[in-house]
Amino acid sequence: MNGVQHYFDWGVVHISIANLIVIVLMIIVFALAVLLPFPGGRGTEQ
Repeated sequence: MNGVQHYFDWGVVHISIANLIVIVLMIIVFALAVLLPFPGGRGTEQ
């Protein structure tokens, strides 16, 4: 944690690479949760 941190700079955006990776992974997990079907959700209801 005391090492040199690397940052991504894009205009006014200034974010550490570690935080950028976490944000991208969260977006991927959210997209998969929305797109993938719920297990057993398409069957007939009784």
